Amino acid sequence: MESRSPVAIMSVLLLVLPLSVPWALALLHLEDLPVYIDSVQAIGAGAELAYNGHFSSTWMLYGLINPFLLEALLRVGFGSAACSIFRLFQLFWLALGVLGIVLTLRKLLAASAGGFRTAFLAIIPVVLGSTVLLIESLELTPEAIGFCAMSWLLLACVSYDGSMKSTEKLALAIAFLIGTRPTGLMLVLPVALCVAGHAGSESWMRRFWTPGLLILMSAQALSAGFVGRDSRIVTILILAASGAALSVVCMTRDLVKRDGMHWMNLIRIAAISAAVVLIAFPHYLIYAAELKRQISRYFLDWASYAPCGSIRVIAVNLFVETLNLSFLFPGILGTVGFFAGIVLLVRRRIDAKHLSSLSLFALGLVPFALNVSALGDLQIRYLIPLMPVVILMAGYGLRSVIADRWMLLLAVPLAALSILETSEVGRFKTYGGTLNALVSLGDYPGASVYMDCGVGLYGLDDEYLWVLAPFVENIESVSLENEGISDLLILNGTDAPEGYSVIRTWERTHDPDFEVFLKSKVRSSWEVFWIMRSHPWFWRESMPVTLCRRAA
Repeated sequence: MESRSPVAIMSVLLLVLPLSVPWALALLHLEDLPVYIDSVQAIGAGAELAYNGHFSSTWMLYGLINPFLLEALLRVGFGSAACSIFRLFQLFWLALGVLGIVLTLRKLLAASAGGFRTAFLAIIPVVLGSTVLLIESLELTPEAIGFCAMSWLLLACVSYDGSMKSTEKLALAIAFLIGTRPTGLMLVLPVALCVAGHAGSESWMRRFWTPGLLILMSAQALSAGFVGRDSRIVTILILAASGAALSVVCMTRDLVKRDGMHWMNLIRIAAISAAVVLIAFPHYLIYAAELKRQISRYFLDWASYAPCGSIRVIAVNLFVETLNLSFLFPGILGTVGFFAGIVLLVRRRIDAKHLSSLSLFALGLVPFALNVSALGDLQIRYLIPLMPVVILMAGYGLRSVIADRWMLLLAVPLAALSILETSEVGRFKTYGGTLNALVSLGDYPGASVYMDCGVGLYGLDDEYLWVLAPFVENIESVSLENEGISDLLILNGTDAPEGYSVIRTWERTHDPDFEVFLKSKVRSSWEVFWIMRSHPWFWRESMPVTLCRRAA
C-alpha cells in the first residue's frame, strides 16, 4: 500500500497546484487564443465527412480519428460550436496520453515499491510546466492525439513480454497511431526493436536483423537530406527491398533453429494492426490513390521538405533538436528531471528488462529524428512524437528530486520559473485568428463567403471549401471560384482587396522579437531556440486573419 508522506503532499501543493494556474488561464482566454492555419484542414476533413457522407473522400494526412470526432459532433447538431468543442476535446487526448506515461513510469518503478500515486506526482508537474504541451493541447492539428498514441505505444512496448496479450496490445497501439495520421507508420520501428529485444541472444533476429534494420532506416533518413523527389522514391524502394531480404534471411535461419516465436509475434502484430486499420479506417484503402496523391504533394513536392544537402546542417539540426527536446519541450522543471533521469539510468536504477525495452524504444526513434534533421526547413514541432519518452525520463528523474525534502526546496524556485514561462498565455498579444473569423460568419446569415487561406494549402482539390460548411447556412455559397463576387472574404493579411472593406482583423500586435523569429526560422535554428526560450508562445506562429465585406 502506498504511503502518503508529507513530502508527497508538499509536492502537490508546491508544484502541481501553482502550475495548474496557467492552464486555467488558457481555458479562460480560449476564445482569444489563435489556432494554427493548418487547423482549417482538420475542420474541413471532418466537415466533408459530415456533409458529404461518412465514406466519402477527405483530407487524410491529418488522420481519421479527429475528423471522425468532428463529424460526429456536426451530425449531432452542434453546428459551428462543434469546432470549439472539438478544440477542447484535444485536452482529453493529452490527458489520455499523460495517463499512458504515468502507467509506464509505474511499471518502471515496480521494483522500487513505486505505485500509481508516486508516478502521477512525478509526471504531472512536468506536463503542467511544458508550454509546448499547453499550446498543442489547444490546437486542432493531430499533435495532441499523436502524443497520446505514442504514449500508449511506449507503454505497450515496455509491457511486452512475448505473450499473446502483450502482442495484441502492441497491434492495437499501432492501429491507434496510424489512425491519428497515416505517416505514423514512420514511428513503428521501436515496436520491431522491442520485440526483437526479447529474442535469444544467439538468434539472428537479435544479432543481425535488429542492427541491420536500424542501419537501413537511418540510411534512408539521411538520404532524404541529399536527394530530390524521384531519387528519394528510388532510394526508399531499394532500402525497402534490402530490408525485406534481410528479414527473410534472418527469419529463415531462426525458424530452422526453432527459434521463431518472436518472428511469429511480429507477423501477428502486423496482421492484427492491419485488420484493425482496415476495419476502423477503411478510407485509407478505399481512397488509396487520393492518399498517395496527398502524400506526394505534401511530402515530396512541398518546399518545406526540400533536402538540406549538407552533413553539417544535419548535425546542427540534430544538436538543436536535442536542445529543444531536453530544454524547451519539458519546461524548466522538466529539464532538471530529464537530466536527473539520465543520471539514474546510467546508475542502472531500473531493472535490466525494462531498461532494455526503454532503450530499444528510444533507439527506434533515431531514424525519425534523422528524417526531421534532413529537411532544409527544420520544423521542431515534428518532434512532438518523441515527447512521451522525454516526459517519462523527466518524471523519472523528478521523482528523485521531490522525494527528498531538501531537494524539494530546489524544486520550488524551478516551479516558480515554470509558472512564469507557461503564464505567457495570460499576457499573449494576439486576439484570436482563423477560428474566430469563421465563427463570426454567423453574424452574416445568407452571405456568400470566400476564404483564400483555405484554398490549395496542400493542393486538396475539391468542389467546396468544406472548412466553411459548419459556419454558413448554404454550402453552395462557398464555391472555390467565387473570389471577387462573394459578400464576405476571409484572408491572410491585413489589407482588404479592391472593392472590399475590413470588418475586423485578428493579428499579433507588433513585436520585434516575433519578426526576428519569422525571418530566422529557416536561417538560424540557434536563434529560434533562444527566442522560444523567452517567448515560448512563438512555438506556433500565427498569421494575421482579416474578415472583409464587399462594398455596397
